[in-house]
Amino acid sequence: MSGSIIIVVGYLAAGIAGVLNLGLVKEATWFAIPKVFSFGLPKFSFPAILAVLVAQFASMLETIGDTYATGLVAHKEIGRRELSGAISVDGLLSSIAVLFNGLSITSFSQNIGVISITGVASRFAVAVSGIILLLMGLVPKFAALIASMPAPVLGGAALVMFGAIAGSGILQFREAKVFGEREIFIFAISVALGMGFGLHPEGALEHLPSYLTVILGSGVAVGGITAIILNQLLPLRQKEE
Repeated sequence: MSGSIIIVVGYLAAGIAGVLNLGLVKEATWFAIPKVFSFGLPKFSFPAILAVLVAQFASMLETIGDTYATGLVAHKEIGRRELSGAISVDGLLSSIAVLFNGLSITSFSQNIGVISITGVASRFAVAVSGIILLLMGLVPKFAALIASMPAPVLGGAALVMFGAIAGSGILQFREAKVFGEREIFIFAISVALGMGFGLHPEGALEHLPSYLTVILGSGVAVGGITAIILNQLLPLRQKEE
């Protein structure tokens, strides 16, 4: 509720400041049903498949981290069943989304911040929210209103949530049973490369193949893959084993 109030106040402030443009809202209709394969039937090519595969792998890494963080703030132990369920849902809904001209589905890290701030982790609340969003998806004016949100308003609403996400990640390190020099080294290299590639200058990757552009353009993918590789290559100490 507090996030909604912040967004409403932000919209009002943006309107007073003259930076709010609602032209898209005026042009949008009140009701519309998504068309299946609106851009034509799908075509398959190896470079495209490889690029999407890499993107889904990056999404899977993000989902794993988000699932663990959600379990931490919701005080629920995350095991193989929860992880496999989260990854499977991502893949299934991604397959459905493309039928309706959408992009692949991925977990939304900001929800971790919402749970941490509000203390509400009920599956009932999540299900009701999902139904509301599905209904709102049939109202183009609502979508246009969200698309017209000024960047400062979005940044103000997400300010606390992003801090809560970082806090949940730090808590995961604290709860880790083993976090010695080896783990610190893996963490440092992975975060440094992830942030570095995530902040690459515009046009730096334009001459690379599309599948490399997808993976190197994502800090999450670079950091996650680096952590996986280092975790396999660096030997464990006898005590850690």
